Amino acid sequence: MAVKPECLGSPNRDSGEYSTVNQLLDSLLQQGIINKEEMDSARIKPRADRARDVIDVVRNKGEEASSSLIDGLRELDPYLSETLHLS
Repeated sequence: MAVKPECLGSPNRDSGEYSTVNQLLDSLLQQGIINKEEMDSARIKPRADRARDVIDVVRNKGEEASSSLIDGLRELDPYLSETLHLS
């Protein structure tokens, strides 16, 4: 099942906490899946566009990168992962 960009972080969480998308970006950068330029490009976009950009960039990098994104989402937001049937 495809991850819907608007699902990656709720408005309540994004307003006061570091968003799920930003945490995923950090994780993907640390793993070497994305580079700093890709991370910075995604971070300047509105949340839904940011999520869409992250998904597109990672999907273009192949199955292993996509699996890392899904694993990161499972770890950061188990409820969303279950809702999206990622577990």
